[in-house]
Amino acid sequence: MHIDRATGNVTSCFKPGPVMAKCPITFTMSGQGNQVFTEYHVKEKSMDEALAGFLGKGTVERGPIPAYPGSVPWTTKQGNGRYELHVRKDGRVSEVKVLKRSGDDIFDRTTVEALRKWRLRRGPLILDLPLSFSLTPTHYSVAIPKTR
Repeated sequence: MHIDRATGNVTSCFKPGPVMAKCPITFTMSGQGNQVFTEYHVKEKSMDEALAGFLGKGTVERGPIPAYPGSVPWTTKQGNGRYELHVRKDGRVSEVKVLKRSGDDIFDRTTVEALRKWRLRRGPLILDLPLSFSLTPTHYSVAIPKTR
């Protein structure tokens, strides 16, 4: 965490590394014929708990995980992207920038949409967040690289 003395803005930086921490999401797919129903379930930790080591416990009020759309054919894909969140003083995200594309436009678009909905308990803040995703025809997962 870095505090800019001139502006008073706080910047938290995640640095990508080889150790991955799984975000709390599972995917199930069911259906008959051409009808496919997708459900996303949060398991284990909340997003606040997953990011507590970086931001402090109790900081993330709302942190939806990017959901890969079920309306798009799922093929085997994976990628790593970096996203910058600008959080206002009231904790609302005012802007999300793609710093490094994941290699999949759909994942980047859904990630930006999800991150715009985040709410933190404090601000102002600029958050540099790397996210990785893995997609197969039946499974989807999102991971946050942990710093050492």
